[in-house]
Amino acid sequence: MCGILGKCSLQKEGLIDEEQIRSLTKLLEHRGPDDEGYFFDANIGMGVRRLSIIDLKTGHQPIHNEDKSLWIIYNGEIYNYLEIRKELISKSHKFYTQSDTEVILHLYEQEGEDFVKRLNGMFAFALWDKKNEKLILARDRFGVKPLFYSSLNNSLAFSSELNPLLSMQEIGKDIDFDALSNYFSYNYIPEPNSIFRNIKKLQPGNILVYENNDIRIKKYWDLGFNIEREKTFQQYAEELDILLQNSVKMMLRSDVPIGVLLSSGLDSSSIIAYMRNFIKGPIKTFTIGFDDKSYSEAKGARAIAKRFETEHHEISLENNLIELILNSVEHFGEPFGDNASLATMMLSKAVKNSVKVVLTGDGGDEILAGYPTHYVYKIAALYKKIPSGLRKHFIKKIVEKLPVSTDRLSHDYVLKRFVQGAGYSFQEAHFLWKAIFYDHQKEKLFTDRFKNLSTRNNSFSVCEDYFDRVKSEEVLNQLLYVDFKTFLLSNGLVRVDRMTMANGIETRVPFLENNLVEFVST
Repeated sequence: MCGILGKCSLQKEGLIDEEQIRSLTKLLEHRGPDDEGYFFDANIGMGVRRLSIIDLKTGHQPIHNEDKSLWIIYNGEIYNYLEIRKELISKSHKFYTQSDTEVILHLYEQEGEDFVKRLNGMFAFALWDKKNEKLILARDRFGVKPLFYSSLNNSLAFSSELNPLLSMQEIGKDIDFDALSNYFSYNYIPEPNSIFRNIKKLQPGNILVYENNDIRIKKYWDLGFNIEREKTFQQYAEELDILLQNSVKMMLRSDVPIGVLLSSGLDSSSIIAYMRNFIKGPIKTFTIGFDDKSYSEAKGARAIAKRFETEHHEISLENNLIELILNSVEHFGEPFGDNASLATMMLSKAVKNSVKVVLTGDGGDEILAGYPTHYVYKIAALYKKIPSGLRKHFIKKIVEKLPVSTDRLSHDYVLKRFVQGAGYSFQEAHFLWKAIFYDHQKEKLFTDRFKNLSTRNNSFSVCEDYFDRVKSEEVLNQLLYVDFKTFLLSNGLVRVDRMTMANGIETRVPFLENNLVEFVST
C-alpha cells in the first residue's frame, strides 16, 4: 500500500514545481511510512510514499521499464502478479524487481491500454508513457483504493487523498453544493464528486488517459448479471467454496505478517475458516468492544476466535473520543458521517503494533445480499395489500407516535423507516430506508440561499441514475447494483481505507476478488 501524488502538464513546460511535489507527497506519509520516491521530467512530477508489503528490498518506487520510457507509481496489490510475470518473462520481458508494481508496466508495454482488464487486485496507479507523452490513471474494479484528480490551467493533478490537492493554490477550495446536499441524505459524498467543485474521484473500473492536453475516461469493467439457472444450489455452493478459498489464498501473499479484523458476522469468520486451510500456526485477530451490548460484537468474535484457535486481541473504545473524531476527520478530507469510522480508527491504531496487513469481511453483504433492505421490498409488497385506509389512518398514526430513536438497529427506528418507505416504488424506498434526510425534509432545512447554490437538491437522483442502468434486471439485482455503486463504494470502502491507512495498515478484502464477484453475480 502507498500514497501517490503527481502533476502533469502537456501544453506548457515549467508548470511542474519539484519542491511542491516533494512537500505535498510528505502529506501522504501515513499511507506509506517505509519509503519515498520521486520522478521528474519536463512535463510531469510524481511522488510516492510506500508501505512495503511485497519485495521489501527491491520494490522501491517509482519503477521503470528496461529503457526507462515507462514510469509508474502505485497504490495497491495485484493478486495474480506472479502468473502474469511468468507469462511476460516467456515473452522476453526483463524484470529488475520482484514486485507486483513492475508487472503492471510490462503488461501495459505488451498489451496497451486494455492491459488493465488483466489485473486482479485492488489498485490506483499513475503510469507515465514518455515516448507517447501520455499519462494513464487507473482504479480497480470495485474502488477499494481511492484516486482523486483535478484538471485546471492546462494541467492534471492527482492524489490518493484530498488534502495534497487542496494545498495546490490553483485548485482552490470552492464547495460543490450539489455534493453537500447529497451528503445530508447519504451521510457521505457519492462518487464521482468530492465536496470540492474542482476535484473529482476517478470511478472504479475506469482509466483516465491524459494525452494531447485532453482527458478521456474509459470504462474497462462494470458489474453485470448474467444469470445462470441451470445449476443446482449445491453446485453453486461448491463453486463459491472453491472461489472463496482461492481468494483468501491469493490475499495471503505477503512478505510481512497478516491479521484479520474480526466481527461476529459470517463474512470475517468465514475468512478465518479459510485461512486455517493455509496457516497452521497463530493467526492474529482483532475486534473492538463497546459498553452498549446492542452494538458490541465482542462476545461473538471471542467465540469465533476460540473455535479457530486464533491469537485474539480485544480492544475497548477509548474515552478520548474528541481527539479520535478530530483525527478521523483530518484523514477523510470531506464530510463523512459513518460513526463506525471511530471504531475502525481505534482498531487500526491497535493493530499497527502487531501486523501491517489485515483481511476484512467488507463486501460480503453487498455481493451476497446480506442487508435487510435487500429483501424488505418483498415485505413491502405484502404490506401494500392491506387496505390503504387501514394503513394510512391506523398503522401509520400508531407508528408515528413511537419514540424517536437514534439507534438504527432498534425496532422502533426500523419500523418507522419501513412504514415511511412502504408507499413508494422499490427504487425510492431503497433510498428512503437508508437516507438521513429525505428531500422534502431538506427543503425545510436548507435556506433559500443554499437552495439557489445547489442545482440538484433531489438526492434520490444519484440512485435513480444507477437504477436506470440496470432497469431490465430483477429487483434484487438492481438493489445490489445500486448498493455496489453507492453505499459500498463511497461509505464502506472509504471508511476502511482512510482509517487503516491513517495508521499505515494495508487492508485486503477477499469478498471483492474479480472471479468471486463475477461468479456471484450469475
